[in-house]
Amino acid sequence: MCGESIEQVHGLLSSLSSMYGESIEHVLELAGTRLGIILVSAPVTDNLGQSYDMHAPIAASGLDLSVVTSSGVPIVCDADYHSWDEVYRDIRLLKS
Repeated sequence: MCGESIEQVHGLLSSLSSMYGESIEHVLELAGTRLGIILVSAPVTDNLGQSYDMHAPIAASGLDLSVVTSSGVPIVCDADYHSWDEVYRDIRLLKS
């Protein structure tokens, strides 16, 4: 992971943690100090149990973000928001 861009690291976090069941703790450990920001959004799971990166708001997702919020790495909301209320709910969740 030495020469990867932020986009590649975000893809790694998204893919490993939500789509392949890799723990976010392990992904953060792999990234080490090379991680400059964390983009957060929620995946969507279909009827067959497969997860897809849909850039959904995180507030209603039930995701445990405690490891991410305590990592000390700046967090950027990366969901496709339909209203400022959704943005507010995500920011409130991240601040709690």
